Amino acid sequence: MAEKFVRAVSKPSRSDVNPIRVKEVYRLEDIDRIFVRLEMKVTKGSGGVPRLSYTGRDDRHFLPTGLHVVKTVNDPWIMAQSQSTGRKYFYNTHSQTSTYCLPPDSIAPFHVCHQQRLFWVWEEGVRVHDCQTRQDPEKLSKDDILSFIHEHFQP
Repeated sequence: MAEKFVRAVSKPSRSDVNPIRVKEVYRLEDIDRIFVRLEMKVTKGSGGVPRLSYTGRDDRHFLPTGLHVVKTVNDPWIMAQSQSTGRKYFYNTHSQTSTYCLPPDSIAPFHVCHQQRLFWVWEEGVRVHDCQTRQDPEKLSKDDILSFIHEHFQP
């Protein structure tokens, strides 16, 4: 619905109006699709030093500073993957019931998504691209995230 709204109010022919965009959304198990779109580019004002750049779906380039991780499943529900079928299912921790169908009350409302989101800051020492050489072992990097996801998510 947000994308439909943006298309309705966009005025690309007016240079005096700031464009509005909808952020791209990925499931956690598809996070590697984000890393594939990252590249090191020399940009205006970078003094000839390549900076991390993200190419969006409309071929525009952004200089990312991090990644928001948003909770989309409302308590007391959790989403998991069945080991026997490989399908996602929803489990209610209070009633101890599970279903493959999306229960309407499992969808987190906006205020939960907004208040409980996490921001992974891509600061100095956080390695998210193979061309970045400096990695601080005390900071969370791409390889840490990918290994955690691959360990806990078997497609």
